Amino acid sequence: MTVARAHGGRNHAKPHESWRERLLSFATVTATAALIWIWASSQTRQSAEANCRIHFVPSAADTQSVGPEEPISVRIQFNGSKSEVEDAVNAVNGRVFDIVVGTAGIPSTPGGHEVSLAELIAAMPAIEEIGVRVQSVQPSIANVAIETVIRREARVLVRTAGGTAVLTAVADPQVVSIWIPEPLLPRLVEPVTVEAIVGEGFLASPVGAVTEVPVALPADVAAVVGRARIDPVRVRVRSMQP
Repeated sequence: MTVARAHGGRNHAKPHESWRERLLSFATVTATAALIWIWASSQTRQSAEANCRIHFVPSAADTQSVGPEEPISVRIQFNGSKSEVEDAVNAVNGRVFDIVVGTAGIPSTPGGHEVSLAELIAAMPAIEEIGVRVQSVQPSIANVAIETVIRREARVLVRTAGGTAVLTAVADPQVVSIWIPEPLLPRLVEPVTVEAIVGEGFLASPVGAVTEVPVALPADVAAVVGRARIDPVRVRVRSMQP
């Protein structure tokens, strides 16, 4: 009779995991999935807008004047990953950037120049390092006017708003610097003067009274040169003995 022999074997069944091990395993898987989701979310392409102002300034204030004189307000649309866009918006939103002519691809030669604001903003270090895309800028073009200017000294005349010369007052300083576009110099009558305008009430001020007022070009000079840079822009006016 054939006797069937039973072959002994080891039990390969995996021991039961404890509830702590199962909890740890679940937490690890969940955390990994969350990190992957967060990373994927940050890489999702998106767009956002920001506002800033661009101010073009001369490379040499004593020899150049640059227009427009006031900063240009621009609206920028960025495109990129969520993190790139957020970084770009934080880098520019609400800020004023001084751009020196002769840098960032802007010519420094006299004349009118059209500047692509999208290219200019994309090349700014704060944006270039992030790697975000500048999708659009409004306005898209800035017209930059560069002029060669010549410094002249101008005597300060104290006048009332009605144009009457105030002979019983003196300005401090009595001479200021003025920068005039070079092509217009032959049209100016020398010596050049500027005006410190005081109120009519100042005429009745006691001797030694002091007021501080802005300095401006006389109407005839302004008609020739338009706006000019003056330094200082304000002077102190002192009442004197008649």
